[in-house]
Amino acid sequence: MKPVLFLFLLLWCTGYAMAQPSGSADYYVTGEVYRGKAQGIPLNKPWRFHAGDSVQWAGSDYDDSHWTKINTSFEEKEIKTLKQAGFKQIGWFRTTVFFDSAAIQKSLAIKITNSGAMSIYLNGVLLDTYGTFEQKGKSVYENQEQPLLLNIKSPGKYTLAVRYENKDVYKDQMIFVDAGFQVGITSSEIAVWSALKALYTLSVMLLPTGSVFLALFAIHFLLFLFYREDRSNLYFALFNLGVGLMLMLLFVLTDTISVRLQQQLSPVWVFCVLLAVFGLSTFINHLFGSFGWRYRIITLLNILSLFTFIFFLDSGIISYIPLALFLLVALETIVLIIVAIVKKRPGARILGLGILFFFGSIVFIAAVAAITGGFSVNGNDTWALALMAVFLVLFIFSIPLSISAYLAWKFSNTNKSLKDQVAAVERLSGEKQTILENQKEALEIEVTARTREVLHQKQQIEQEKKKSDDLLLNILPAEVAEELKENGATRARYFDHVSVLFTDFVNFTHIAEQLTPEELVQELHECFRGFDEIIERNHMEKIKTIGDAYLAVSGMPSNDERHAYHAVKAGLEIIEFIQARQQKKAAFEVRVGINSGSLVAGIVGVKKFAYDIWGDTVNMASRMESNSEAGRVNISESTHELVKNDFSFTYRGKIHAKNKGEVDMYFVRSKK
Repeated sequence: MKPVLFLFLLLWCTGYAMAQPSGSADYYVTGEVYRGKAQGIPLNKPWRFHAGDSVQWAGSDYDDSHWTKINTSFEEKEIKTLKQAGFKQIGWFRTTVFFDSAAIQKSLAIKITNSGAMSIYLNGVLLDTYGTFEQKGKSVYENQEQPLLLNIKSPGKYTLAVRYENKDVYKDQMIFVDAGFQVGITSSEIAVWSALKALYTLSVMLLPTGSVFLALFAIHFLLFLFYREDRSNLYFALFNLGVGLMLMLLFVLTDTISVRLQQQLSPVWVFCVLLAVFGLSTFINHLFGSFGWRYRIITLLNILSLFTFIFFLDSGIISYIPLALFLLVALETIVLIIVAIVKKRPGARILGLGILFFFGSIVFIAAVAAITGGFSVNGNDTWALALMAVFLVLFIFSIPLSISAYLAWKFSNTNKSLKDQVAAVERLSGEKQTILENQKEALEIEVTARTREVLHQKQQIEQEKKKSDDLLLNILPAEVAEELKENGATRARYFDHVSVLFTDFVNFTHIAEQLTPEELVQELHECFRGFDEIIERNHMEKIKTIGDAYLAVSGMPSNDERHAYHAVKAGLEIIEFIQARQQKKAAFEVRVGINSGSLVAGIVGVKKFAYDIWGDTVNMASRMESNSEAGRVNISESTHELVKNDFSFTYRGKIHAKNKGEVDMYFVRSKK
């Protein structure tokens, strides 16, 4: 029916045009287009093209017979013609359209699809401009598909001219749009209805479907977090995340008019495709394959494909890389599923039903489309539309439904196995209870004797254990000591937020020369014992003493948001402690330095080991101490920012610190 109608319209338009004094035209628009009996006229014949830019080329009386003829879709052969014709960035395209008397004073529309900046003229009159040309500043390209309303007032031949700019015409930078443009004429009602229908279709199909996949991602990722030993949920979650984001981005990419945004989001869309492919491949290999050379090659190809797509986007073949990887993973998945079904692997049939249906549907659709040239369903055939909708839903959700069913079946089997094991344990417990009851009297006597012996041994062991624990706790922090006892070794740990306190006695060498060795050791012992009490009272951890220096840290091994406050408070108490001793007898003077930041802590060595800390934070704390004064607590800028609302300070300005340059320093005066 359609070919006959087309032939009839063509003959009628040709005969009508021959009777017109205005001469021949490239296209003929009749009243059939307005009445909706014809879907529209695509202006897809070769247009006349000229490189450069001149507004005179928009006029209907301009002679364009010497211009080059070219299709505006800008496929590979058209791009070669454009290069030969001198097109670099901007050019003009012209064609002629004849409107008969039945189409005048009617509401028509020009449908435009483009990917650059575009101005459209009719008989030299500018109808509209899409995007921004570079001559007016920064170029802005728009993929505009909204109809341009048109009202022809008199019949005759009209010249349709297009001024077109696209700097990226030689680059294959976009997956979802072509580099050229397409123009068609139809009734305004059909044009507006088609635009709204496309938007509604995208909204109804892509957004809810993408939301379902993202919801599946959230559910199975949470399942993985609750039970991490089974990674099936993690791999399935990655697959759902890739598909869900891919569908959401597909809606944005096909709905937006910004070509630049499409260029920027295209690599993200490809990443989502590769993520879905990686998730599916990993899931199938986890269940029925292995993480051997085949899986490693596919994973490496995923990474290389993403890298190639981002950095070598100008190559036309790059757009087909995600499709090639999808086909490769599809082949791997089909083979592994079929082998698993043949070998009767548990759950293979449940999983294979959906996966084989999905890939089989793709093959079926491709084969039918290749044979018949496409699908066509009458809008009035409700049953056909319903069947197609059901098939589409099954096709889209076949893989997630089958994988979800497999995971549910696996969870059910695990539960059943656990129940059987519990029943077996209870049965064995009953048998053991019977045996124990039969030997109860004999065992009671033996147990009584053994109990006394065990209790005595236990008391001895506990006493020895307490001695060793007390000794270990005196050397190491409690958490580190527990780790050492449980694992036989400890690992170094990184702490983000701690405060390091250094103290040092002023003129220690001179004072030490005036004391006997016994007096010197006794004085240091009394001072450091006082420091230990202050450090413990302020929830800090003593690290070590180095000669007359004392090192402690706040905020580790247990996190403490008030670590800087406790360190500064302890520093002030140490100053007060030493000053109190000076009132009773001549004693050392002390200076204190504090710095806050991050560090690494752990045990050094295997014999006579010691818990120690390292990092620039420790070095800076040492610089704070060496630049302090007797009876003063000197802190860094990082510590000051943490405690500036708790204490009052004296800003010392920028002071040179060894290997650190000029550093802001503060003396702590008192607590607010």
